[in-house]
Amino acid sequence: MNRKAYFSAGLLYALGVLAPQAGVTDPCVIRSNEYDDSELILPRFLKGDDAQLLFRYNDQETGVTSFSILDSKLNEIAHFSSEAYPEVTAVKKSYRSIWGPSGVYETNVYDNFRQEEITEEMFFSIADIEGYTRREDHDGEIWMFYDGGDEWGYVNSYFEYEVLGTRYPRRIYLFKDNTFYERIFEYACQGWEVLGYDEDHPREQTVSRRPQIVSLDGRSDTCGDMDIITVTQTLFNEDEDYEWVIPIYSVISVSEENDSEKIEGEDVACTGFKIISNTGVTVAEVNFPSGYVSPYGNLEMGILIMGSDMYLCTVVKDDAGNYYDISYTMSDGSSVKQVGAPKRVSVSPRTPKKGTPVVVSLDNEVSYGSLLTVVSASGAVVMSRNIPAGMDSVEIDTNNMPAGMYIVNVNDGKTIREAAKIIIR
Repeated sequence: MNRKAYFSAGLLYALGVLAPQAGVTDPCVIRSNEYDDSELILPRFLKGDDAQLLFRYNDQETGVTSFSILDSKLNEIAHFSSEAYPEVTAVKKSYRSIWGPSGVYETNVYDNFRQEEITEEMFFSIADIEGYTRREDHDGEIWMFYDGGDEWGYVNSYFEYEVLGTRYPRRIYLFKDNTFYERIFEYACQGWEVLGYDEDHPREQTVSRRPQIVSLDGRSDTCGDMDIITVTQTLFNEDEDYEWVIPIYSVISVSEENDSEKIEGEDVACTGFKIISNTGVTVAEVNFPSGYVSPYGNLEMGILIMGSDMYLCTVVKDDAGNYYDISYTMSDGSSVKQVGAPKRVSVSPRTPKKGTPVVVSLDNEVSYGSLLTVVSASGAVVMSRNIPAGMDSVEIDTNNMPAGMYIVNVNDGKTIREAAKIIIR
């Protein structure tokens, strides 16, 4: 195979191939014509003593990932591909939320005289011509409500609120004692909330997910960030094979209501992970505790290195929407074991109005200082705050945060607990 690619001198310096000396002007060319990503594999994750260079290509149509592994002299020492892992598909329906006023009350009502000495027939004729066709009888009075449709915005003109068939009229036509009045209403409300969902217009969505190899985010006790780790020879066992992690996708039943929609049916969720070798062997298969799934759809996982110990760390959520940290370690080089119970982090409210404080709660007190950060959808850190030892909750001030989605992280120097996403309205 004639593969050719160009890559940055920075990776070559890291491999020890290029020295930063005068006279080096020719670009380095290696075999590859299709790889779309490259990364260093650190020596501690390999059987040899040198770092190796990995080239990766993801075929979006088939789901196959191909790898080329190069040594420090840029010789290809391994080339292999993953399987085309099967897609998992489910269908769910969503219903748009309908917002309306809560605690509506009248603040003023007054009648405008229109015409006296008028018959019911004449009154009905005028009301009908002007779109007031819905009738209610009240203690000898005839009330006619506007019901002429929404053409030209007449409904908005004549009704203060109209939601789920409940109307709060700005005006009605009133007939009593052979006299025609126009009654005017004025209102106020205590707030706005979700009053129901648009059951007449469901949106059907087909969800399909194919397991893809997970890039593990590395962190250590001596360094906050390390290179991304995609394949390894030493993390999961001591053989010569290369291993990687893929998510386990399962079809689950969903029934959820939130401020934007109601969801019913089935969904595809990440319920665990597998460790696969380049020979196709399943090294380990791990299912999350019953009722827990990855909150992001895809599996997001990191490697936490503490001295000679290595842990796989991820975030899961339960049926109630609470988020937890969960960690795993290898046992006897052959199986993956969960470390302790999931550690909970929760936020409330999840969809606050701007200016409403958001409370971040931990399921146990932090035993040493931690750092809370709030990250915007674009990746910018918009807030950073220290959490002293002994505290089990902290507030986020949203006054200076624009509307949008944010991620809350709590970093205690050993683990990162990623809380639920919040959406500021």
